[in-house]
Parts: sequence; C-alpha cells; structure tokens
Amino acid sequence: MAKLAGMFIKICGITSADAVSAAATAQVDAIGFVFAPSPRQVTPGQAAQLAALAPPGMLRIAVAQHPLQMKVDEICRVLKPDYFQTDVEDLRELRIPAHIKVLPVQYDNDSAATAATQVEGDITAHPDLSGVFATNVLSAQGAATGVDHAGKSGAVKLATFDADPQQIQALKSNTIQLAIAQDPFLEGEDGVIQAVNALTGKTVTANIGTPLVAITQQNMTQPSVSKYVYVSSCSS
Repeated sequence: MAKLAGMFIKICGITSADAVSAAATAQVDAIGFVFAPSPRQVTPGQAAQLAALAPPGMLRIAVAQHPLQMKVDEICRVLKPDYFQTDVEDLRELRIPAHIKVLPVQYDNDSAATAATQVEGDITAHPDLSGVFATNVLSAQGAATGVDHAGKSGAVKLATFDADPQQIQALKSNTIQLAIAQDPFLEGEDGVIQAVNALTGKTVTANIGTPLVAITQQNMTQPSVSKYVYVSSCSS
C-alpha cells in the first residue's frame, strides 16, 4: 500500500504478531500499545515482544490513561517506547524520561469553543500540521473555527465522525473534507433486537460492529453512500 506523502500514520491497539506484520506491510510510521483498560490492553512484556517484530524505523508508542508513576517506569523500562501518550493533565504530574517524546491527549468535552482554541494552538505549535480529526459535530465546528482563525483553511484538512445535517452542510461548503459515518438504520435495528433479547431472556451481544463509509464531496450524492447520511426527522 502506498502511503500518502507527508501523512503520519499510527496503528493503535496492537495485540498480535499478525497485526505487526499488517502494519509493516502498510508501511505505517508507528504502532501503538494500549496499557489503559481496554479489550486491546497488553502488558509491557507483551508489548516489548511484539515491538521486537517491527521493522527498523517504525516508532513504538505507549498509550496510557491516568497511569501511576510506577506503571510509567515499568513501561519505559521494558518497552522502551519512542513516544508516551496519555492525557495532558497526566503529563503535568508524571516523570517521563527525557529521551522519550510525549503525545498529550486533549479533550474538548463537546465544547466547540474549547476545540477551536485547542486546534488553533496546535497549528501554531506545529505549522506543518496537515489534518485534524473531530469525533463529533461540536468538535468539528470548533476545529473548523480553529483552522480558520489560524489562517489555514484549505491547507489543514478536517475530517469528522458521524454525518448529521450540520456536518453534511459543512462537507458541501468544503469546511470539512471527510465524514466517517455508520449505518444509522442498522444501528437502530441492532439496538432494538438486543433490547428485545434482554427482555425475553435471550443472549445479548455485548459488542456489535457496524459498517463504516467515508463520505466526501465527490461521492455524497451517490445512492450507495447517501443512505448513510443521518436525517434530522422521520416522515412516513
């Protein structure tokens, strides 16, 4: 797979040798190992064994959330990561070895104003930033404002998760360039089925994946894609 020029790609949640091999085949820049509570959580020893399978030059990133200093020390000693990723508040208290770079995680708490400030600050700190991914409509609105205030509209690409009417309008106006949507009908159908199963004593499936589709200006009107666009109301 050819990688887009100038794009940094990290595959997170690595738990197997096959995943490392797939990341190497895809020529990604970095692989991440999760040490926070998660179905993909690994121990420092497991992460070190998997990291040893990665090709030279592929960065190793430790991903944590609110870790104790003792755990940080163990991860850094055993895995020897190139980067340590955790919440920005954690990094104010933790001691990370000077040779390990940090990736602070910021939350906007669904505040468009906070997202705008964060994105504008990130662009100022990293003038070569090429893209921003916003996980919901409020974050996308704020991120778009931040990009605009930084004078980088068009230069910094903006992607968002979900495809509600506001996000689709932003896509049409080229305020954002990409929306990742799930199948709203299937989500609703699966939810009702599992609720009925729970009420009738049947087995309930804890986790159900739904199809994802990338929506752009170029394909948003195609029937195979437009069905994934969320609607604000239902009519008979």
